[in-house]
Amino acid sequence: MAKIKLTKNELKVQKDLLKMYQRYLPTLTLKKQQLQAEIRTIDAKAKAVRKEKEDLEKAEADLKEAIDKIKAEMLTQFDAGFTKINENFQKIFKELFGGGKGTLELVEDEDILECGIRIIAQPPGKKLQNMMQLSGGEKALTAIALLFAYGLIFIIEKLFGFLSEVTLVELSNINTPLLMEFSEKCPGTF
Repeated sequence: MAKIKLTKNELKVQKDLLKMYQRYLPTLTLKKQQLQAEIRTIDAKAKAVRKEKEDLEKAEADLKEAIDKIKAEMLTQFDAGFTKINENFQKIFKELFGGGKGTLELVEDEDILECGIRIIAQPPGKKLQNMMQLSGGEKALTAIALLFAYGLIFIIEKLFGFLSEVTLVELSNINTPLLMEFSEKCPGTF
């Protein structure tokens, strides 16, 4: 190893630097340890946040899947229910009016669960028209046909109280035995 020769002045500078490094070394070591601890804490927090993010993304995917399944089931049930109610409405409309034609149609919309329903009524001897063009009595009979088709006449009972035979005759202007026959077909009414 080659010897390096230093002047007295250079040697003093080197000794002063060494003393300074020795003085600051413990402080720097402590700072390094503090920074390392802080880095570990930040890493642990970042790991926890990443885990939370993964959990939230999985929960979101699970919710979307559940919503899609529920929506598919709702569409199936709505379609089956609407078809059955429409069939019932057509039969009951004919019976209440002694002929004619009544039908329910879905109003066009992208989402079948958000679309409207159009009621089309054609009493005997009249041309096909929508509900707004019917007389008050025809509207009442059509509404009763729809309620019986839904099997929900009991809602009227809940809203307006018990429907006596007199009230039904006043509402529908048709004979009571026919209404009683329909009420027997729709349990939970009268």
